Amino acid sequence: MCIRDRYLHGVSTGDMAEALSAILGPQAVGLSPANIVRLKESWTQDYQAWQHRDLTGKCYVYWWADAIYFKVRLGEDRPCVLVLMGSLEDGTKELLAVEAGQRESKLSWQALLSDLKRRGLRTVHFVSPSVWMWRPERVARIGAAVDHMLTLFPFEAPIYAGAGIAVTYVGHPMAQHAAVPGTRRLA
Repeated sequence: MCIRDRYLHGVSTGDMAEALSAILGPQAVGLSPANIVRLKESWTQDYQAWQHRDLTGKCYVYWWADAIYFKVRLGEDRPCVLVLMGSLEDGTKELLAVEAGQRESKLSWQALLSDLKRRGLRTVHFVSPSVWMWRPERVARIGAAVDHMLTLFPFEAPIYAGAGIAVTYVGHPMAQHAAVPGTRRLA
């Protein structure tokens, strides 16, 4: 039996000793239900402390965001676990967040990112999302998620500045090499 099957067998039969010995080894045989409850409470406290840790001063140069889905359907919505990893300047990867979410919804991600920002994580967004073109009302939402926007095109900076978002036009490294079609001007 695999570990998952042993655990489920232990949960369904109430015989956690066999399940725990399969997961933790023979030293787990003496774990009583009271010990399991105590360990679970301790792990929950550790998780809560980790979820509320101060992120001030951390400098992540890159993030990976994903959701993990499970086959079990608990209702109409698709529950998932939102996972956010960050890479520090030296390349060290750190787990930033693991939280329950609903179908990778905008509200789930927004809540997770807002919480990270509240705990001191600062963000600079490079390459402006182009939502300002067809949904200008979303610019304010972007501003709630970032501390500073870097734009590739000069006409983007005033859009963000007009919404009160710190912005810097940095340009596109290839713009000086690209001619505007039908002209001799550079982009």
